[in-house]
Amino acid sequence: MKQSDRADMESVIADLQRELKATRLDLQRSIQDMESANEELRASNEELQAMNEELQTANRELHVSQEQLATREAQLRTITDAIPPAFAFVDRDMRYRFSNAAHAKHWQQPIEQIVGKTVTEVIGPEVFATIEPYLLDAFNGLQQTYELQLNFPGVRGKRIKEVTYVPQKNPDGSIGGCHVVLTDITERKRTEQELRESRRELAVGVEVAKLGLGRVDFRSNSVALTAEAAAMYGISDKAIVITRDDFHRTYHPEDRDEIIQRVQACLDSDGDGHCDLEHRIVLPSGEVRWINARKQVSFDDSVQPPIPMTAILAAQDITDRKRAELNLAFLSELQSRLNSLSSVSELMQLATQQTAEYLGLSRCLLVEFDEQAKYADIVHEYLRDSQPSLLGKHLVTSFHSPAERQSLLAGKQFYQGDTQHHDQDPKIASHFRKYQIGAFCNSAYVTEQRIRFVVSALKSHPYRWRRDELDLLQDIANRVCVRIERARAETELADRENHLRRVIDNTVAFIGVLDHEGNLLEANQTALRAGQLQRDDVIGKPFWECHWWNYDNDIADQLQQEFARAINGETIRHDVVIRIGKDDRTTIDFMLAPIRDADGKITYVIPSGVDIKDRKAAEDLVRQNAEQLADKQAKLIALLADYERAESKLQVLFDNGYYYTGIIELDGTTTDINEIALKQLGATREETIDRLFWDCPWWGNNEEVKRKLRDGLTLATAGEVYREDLPFWLPDGTERITDFIFTPARDQNGEVVFLVANGSDVTEVRRGQEELRKREQHLKLSLQAGRLGTWEWNPITGKIQWSEELQSIFGMSEPRTDITFDDILQIVHPDDREEAAHHLRSTVRGNESTYRFDCRIVREDNGKTSWVENLGLISRNKAGIAKLVTSITRDVTERKQTELALAEGKERLTMALRAGGMAVWEWSEEGVFWEDSMYDLLGLSPNCRRNASTLMQIVHREDLPRMIHAWRQTVNGNASLDEEFRILRPDGSVRWIAGVGEQVLTDKGEPKRILGLIWDITEQRELQDSLQEARAQAEAASDSKSEFLANMSHEIRTPMTAILGYTDLIAEQIKHPEALEHVRTIRRNGDFLLDIINDILDLSKIEAGKLDIAPERFAPNRLIEDVRSIMEVRATEGGLNLDVDYVGKIPSEVVSDPKRLKQILINLVGNAIKFTPSGEVRLRIGYQPDDRRLRIDIIDTGIGMKPEQKARLFKPFTQGDSSVTRHFGGTGLGLAISQRLAKMLGGTITVNSTEGQGSTFSLTIATGDIQGVDMIKPMAMIQPNQDEAPIASITLDCSVLVVDDRRDIRFLTKSLLTKAGATVDEAEDGEVAIKKVKALIGKGESYDLILLDMQMPKLDGYQTAEQLRRMGFSAPIIALTADAMQGDMSRCIEQGCNDYLSKPIHKATMLQMVSRYVGSMSK
Repeated sequence: MKQSDRADMESVIADLQRELKATRLDLQRSIQDMESANEELRASNEELQAMNEELQTANRELHVSQEQLATREAQLRTITDAIPPAFAFVDRDMRYRFSNAAHAKHWQQPIEQIVGKTVTEVIGPEVFATIEPYLLDAFNGLQQTYELQLNFPGVRGKRIKEVTYVPQKNPDGSIGGCHVVLTDITERKRTEQELRESRRELAVGVEVAKLGLGRVDFRSNSVALTAEAAAMYGISDKAIVITRDDFHRTYHPEDRDEIIQRVQACLDSDGDGHCDLEHRIVLPSGEVRWINARKQVSFDDSVQPPIPMTAILAAQDITDRKRAELNLAFLSELQSRLNSLSSVSELMQLATQQTAEYLGLSRCLLVEFDEQAKYADIVHEYLRDSQPSLLGKHLVTSFHSPAERQSLLAGKQFYQGDTQHHDQDPKIASHFRKYQIGAFCNSAYVTEQRIRFVVSALKSHPYRWRRDELDLLQDIANRVCVRIERARAETELADRENHLRRVIDNTVAFIGVLDHEGNLLEANQTALRAGQLQRDDVIGKPFWECHWWNYDNDIADQLQQEFARAINGETIRHDVVIRIGKDDRTTIDFMLAPIRDADGKITYVIPSGVDIKDRKAAEDLVRQNAEQLADKQAKLIALLADYERAESKLQVLFDNGYYYTGIIELDGTTTDINEIALKQLGATREETIDRLFWDCPWWGNNEEVKRKLRDGLTLATAGEVYREDLPFWLPDGTERITDFIFTPARDQNGEVVFLVANGSDVTEVRRGQEELRKREQHLKLSLQAGRLGTWEWNPITGKIQWSEELQSIFGMSEPRTDITFDDILQIVHPDDREEAAHHLRSTVRGNESTYRFDCRIVREDNGKTSWVENLGLISRNKAGIAKLVTSITRDVTERKQTELALAEGKERLTMALRAGGMAVWEWSEEGVFWEDSMYDLLGLSPNCRRNASTLMQIVHREDLPRMIHAWRQTVNGNASLDEEFRILRPDGSVRWIAGVGEQVLTDKGEPKRILGLIWDITEQRELQDSLQEARAQAEAASDSKSEFLANMSHEIRTPMTAILGYTDLIAEQIKHPEALEHVRTIRRNGDFLLDIINDILDLSKIEAGKLDIAPERFAPNRLIEDVRSIMEVRATEGGLNLDVDYVGKIPSEVVSDPKRLKQILINLVGNAIKFTPSGEVRLRIGYQPDDRRLRIDIIDTGIGMKPEQKARLFKPFTQGDSSVTRHFGGTGLGLAISQRLAKMLGGTITVNSTEGQGSTFSLTIATGDIQGVDMIKPMAMIQPNQDEAPIASITLDCSVLVVDDRRDIRFLTKSLLTKAGATVDEAEDGEVAIKKVKALIGKGESYDLILLDMQMPKLDGYQTAEQLRRMGFSAPIIALTADAMQGDMSRCIEQGCNDYLSKPIHKATMLQMVSRYVGSMSK
């Protein structure tokens, strides 16, 4: 509320008194005029004697009315005590000289006790200290209004008051005192805060939904955007209006023409004007965003074809969703194309090219890393521009920091937006510049074993990677790398299969594969060539029916039987004759071998055979030569005997040596092996001698070992020694490792004649070495993971060696050698350097074997300070002199920071507990801990026993059972403690205490201890009690105000009924024109006084929230014509034209409150007529489809207003200035009420005015739901409603009972009804009415209608109506009520009334309502 409003509110009493005084003077002058008229009439014409007598009677009744008006004047003065603002007057002695009821109620003191007291005595020194400066300013002539937070008796918390200090000037200009007006604005402030929160929530909702709104005006070719929409399109951060062409320029060039064409098609079509668009825009930064725009076009249907007028634009940023859709489509397309390829190189080319082109990369790489991520092997590269190639191996440290290398090992995605950032290692930055890399993102594909691949996306310039791009790159890495691994595996498998087939096809043996039915699945080329067959001749046939066997049925049957044995697990081997060629025969060494899977199940049978025809011939030749050799053998026996004796000596050495030793021929055949080898390898001579060395059983038939042995044999045969660790297998399947050697044995000519194979079991040695290697690796990883570095110091030589991890901790990028003790000290923080040096040197000189200390270091790379922990072990010689110091250094910066934070947090917690009056306690089975402040809080001595029993002894007896139960539940682990209870302190005071406790459980879930807090909540409980009391008082005050308004309405309107009614009766009896004009003056001023009262009551109802809106569907053009017809008389009296114009089409029906709308329009049009001396007043009506509101402009050519006058409008009891009140009259309530009613109808009132040229008041109201309602262009004039019969034509023929405690009201009502033809009976209260009704009912008769006053002594109207209905009275009952509150009507209906009339009674309204219920006869 502004200062002008508050000043006028202070003068409301004076305004009302002036109005009443003017009314009283008008009445007095009217009475004097009427007496003069009576004398003249009496002297001039005896025929008017009867009229003179009636006039004298009327004069007497007017005197009575004058006395009543005087009484009402006193009553109206009491309104000041009913108005919410508190009024008081303080003189210069700081004493109260006046106080209204509201002011006295604030300070909870009677008015008579306040007046005369000093301000300090009434409001207290604390509040007085707050307001004293403002009072002193007022005494110096300064009028001001302030918002103050003040404490009032009986009210918890401060209330916000709007306080106005108005100095009271004496006639001599001195200041005699100060008027103080206090208005409670606490609720208004709270409402304003809630409104701000609601607006903020709405703004957040719009922001979260990424919505922007706009309005397109096709007539002006402009687009108006909200701040959100302008920001979304990158145009501005504020609301803005731009041309459509400028708006179109924000569209992406590729989308612009299509979108413009689609919008134009929407404008040209006969559709509903709805248009959904999805397109891209380009922000000033160059960023491309996706927008979903929805337009709803409004057309001007008054022309054909319809012309587009405006469009509502709702735009939503869908960039994230669109990017996700595009990324998903790209992945789907990429996966589809990858699946169609099998070549690894083609897969790599497609993946890198598609990724680079889709994401706009300068290059895309596929990289493989070794297990330690020391080397990066770039296996494929796609370049979009001419740049130096990166293909080949690179050191990882050339491009990545140690932290990034750790991310690689962990398989994490990492990226940089600017490879030249200020913290970047200069050498790494240089490498990036060399290869024109401005930004990168590495997305790793890892398995459980190690990192497999990395997809590296590179930009040639700095770039801010988006989250969707990072997720996409990781997805690409996973998909592409899985596909590459699969392709490699497929290629390797195919190569192996082809190699195996080549081996099988080129072997001398016949080989095939049979299924469970004996059908031939495979046959090698050797077998097919031997039979001169093609694959189709035999594949799929039973093996025994094939060409090789079907020459002899017995052979085929035998083979089928042997297959049955083989499929059951037996291996079959024998010599057999088969057919080869067309019909030749040959003998083969034939075998059927079953093949088992991992579960031991037979899956296939392998038939194989070797042609032994030549071997058979050789055997025959051997038999022939055997006899020839027999005699030669005898000769050799003697010679061999000598040789064996010599050999036996060598054999002892050969068999008992440490190594496994064998003699191998140059073709790989084993000719001898020592016993220790046979014994330890678990083999026999039969299994080894005369067999190829790599076929010996201990090699486990391992192809890789065989290959190495054959390669080694070739090397040794050429004269070189072959040595390598090879695996071998014991008979039980145990794998071992041998240090194996092939050594060439030469003859006298130096020619290699055979090879010596030596081996020793080095399994434990190698395992130990591997374990040591793993431990070293684990130790290294542990040191890296724990940020541990190691270093060794030789105090004698001063030399120091340190690990890479320590260099990382010190922030060193380059390895350093020749480090001294002083180099270490230079890394230590200057403030800790001297202490660290002293500690180390003193420890070394002493006799300690370990040391530990913490210190700070200054990192070399960024100059930041870190904390390190140093642990050392000192090795000393026999003399006790330190010879080696081994130290571990650990980065403990985070721990130190945590310790400091914990210390600070503990200190803050302690201070917070003390500030909050809280005390900490702890319970366990071992004992109880109480903080010192707990003794003060409980009022106990620190020497008392600390346990639960001590606390329970002072708990209030009413709260004790509950506390004991809660404590047991907590101790038993069933619940946490959370209780409020009272204690009785030893000093006798009762305090409220809040206690909480949480359980700390053991690993078994049992309570280990309980930690808790207690604090004093006495003041909080008292505040709650006082708030409840204040709420009750506020509710009572609200009820009292409602009751007061109802009583005031009745007490004022009832006598006004008599005044206005009797004035109408007098007017009907007076024929003299001048006298009749005097009576009309009385009536006019009475109506004016009634308007004032109605305005005050309406304002009070609005402020109390008691004024309800009753929406209904009605025709707005009819209501406007009703207003025009009502106000046209006043306009004509003032010589003004009153015109109505309709702009465009309006709804034929709206949903609103017609009564309140008419009240607003009559007030606004009445003001326009009153302030327009000449010219015209015009109503302009139109419909606003954008916000679905009806707009009514009241335009006049009157006096207009200054800007400062406009600022004071719409404030209660305020007009443009005091001259307006003097010249035109009025209380200044009309516009204030109209504005509030307009807001209740969903609209507002605005004004545009120029002094001397006129004003335009614009009213808008919500139309409600008008779906399906026709839009019409009304005619300017509408015939008046003929539904109601004219008053003069109403004739009643009924019996009416008038019940009212006021005689003059009964008489007035009876007179009006009797003149209309009704028979009227009277009752002065409800009890008399019930008796009369009972009497008639007893006679079988009844009244046709009852007019019942609702506020009467004894039995009021509500009780009377209820009892009448219970008695069985069924005729209409019309309630007479003051209508102070909207609820009166509902209550009347609920108690049995059919309808109601508001006082003062309007003759026409009453007669029409009675006629409607009982019927009438038209003359």
